[in-house]
Amino acid sequence: MWTEHNKYLPDGYVERLKIKYGKNKNLAKAHLYGEFCDLLEGSAYPDFDEYSDHVQDVALFGLPTPSTPIKFSWDWNVNPLAWVACSRVYLNMEYGRRLKYIFHGESSGQSSQIEDGVIEFALQYPVHLYEHTEIRIHGDATGHRRDVRKRGDCFDEVIEQMKKLGYKNVIDVSPDSNPLVPVRVARVNSLFYSDHIIIAKHLRNLIKSYNGTAWKQGTFELAKPQSDQLTHWSDASDYVLFDLSELDSKKLDLPTIVF
Repeated sequence: MWTEHNKYLPDGYVERLKIKYGKNKNLAKAHLYGEFCDLLEGSAYPDFDEYSDHVQDVALFGLPTPSTPIKFSWDWNVNPLAWVACSRVYLNMEYGRRLKYIFHGESSGQSSQIEDGVIEFALQYPVHLYEHTEIRIHGDATGHRRDVRKRGDCFDEVIEQMKKLGYKNVIDVSPDSNPLVPVRVARVNSLFYSDHIIIAKHLRNLIKSYNGTAWKQGTFELAKPQSDQLTHWSDASDYVLFDLSELDSKKLDLPTIVF
């Protein structure tokens, strides 16, 4: 018996599965027809759905606001250099209070230098409003290596540039090492599946990145062609989401992922 023949499932369940896994045919086969398939094919983020509550007008939640700490996360690609900004908040939902990671800022894709990226941040979060806001710096741990951008520690440079502009409460919480790629991708899919992530609808780079990032066929590596202009925003987002979900592990109801 296939899933669609199960009369005990709620109305619309099968249709939602088809929509949810439409970007990954093998996941659809596995969930709908019980077939054993290569799941490392197609979208790396099948649990992200642009047409669900994952993408909303975050102004409805009063974000961003200077009174709420900002998580500022970077991916150190040479060009484009990518960053995202989010906040960790509790929202009152119909079923009770719910922990959410809400993304409200991103880089344009036009910056290749850290200084330019920080200026882009300042245009979205003006110093005269966010001067004393707690801003925590997350991102790709390789930024601590001096050979990444040839100018020393990337995180130190971000903080230096932000202090030059007048931000007074910038904190480096960058990790010493990165999680394995399949582990962090699985974690983020779990967060999407459990509705802990909201992305502002105007963040088109991040939305395109989660929609378009795929596995290199048959591997646990993300496909990154030489002309890649897509994957860096989801990378930046993944780093901060992994950090926060580790700290919040006891507050999250995530499915267990086994490799």
